[in-house]
Amino acid sequence: KPVDPAQDDATVNLELRGGWTFTKKANNVVARPGDTVTYTFTVKNTGETVLPSVTVSDTTIGKTVVIAGPIAIGASATGTTTYVIPANYTGTNFVNTATACVTGTADCKTDTEKVYVPKVQLDKSGPAVASPGDKVTYKFVVKNIGETDLTNIVIVDSTLSTLLGKEVKITVPGTLKPGQSSAVIEYEATIPTTFKEKSFKNIAIVTATPVNPETGQPEPNKPVTDDDDHTI
Repeated sequence: KPVDPAQDDATVNLELRGGWTFTKKANNVVARPGDTVTYTFTVKNTGETVLPSVTVSDTTIGKTVVIAGPIAIGASATGTTTYVIPANYTGTNFVNTATACVTGTADCKTDTEKVYVPKVQLDKSGPAVASPGDKVTYKFVVKNIGETDLTNIVIVDSTLSTLLGKEVKITVPGTLKPGQSSAVIEYEATIPTTFKEKSFKNIAIVTATPVNPETGQPEPNKPVTDDDDHTI
């Protein structure tokens, strides 16, 4: 007679895998001192269980954001905050790191974002002495002292324009790469014979458009400037 096979029951407890990712993104990677940057924090639940809330701390900008839970499996949730680049900021980039932790735990992740702060420098020179009626030569050099390309570079000297009765506007051709200087640009002007003052001080201003390193497109709404003066 056949024998029935033996049977037994066993219970296996399956542990669901948890997992999540964290990213931080600025709304624009080009900002000047005084500009507002909006940061978006994104948490994605890549695990097999519902994710509770996540607390994001960014000590560099002094902000804390709570991304509310529960975050469903496969879903993402976001939080935002803003920061104004200080008006007196002298750096050429602004880097900050955010730390995100599942609220109340040591399960943490970090992400870092870099914002470029474009800068331009103008050097202007000319003769030390001149008399009414003399022809003088001013020399201009523009240097890109930031970390973004600069384009649409224009030098304007309104004081000299007033003296000469015509607009003094000089266009610097091409694009300046970070650390690159323009060729020396010369501008000749004749001091009017009617000039009666003992000295003449004029100020030139350069304006340039930064190029977004990520998109390769100019940022015309974020021009950067510098000025330099010369006295005869």
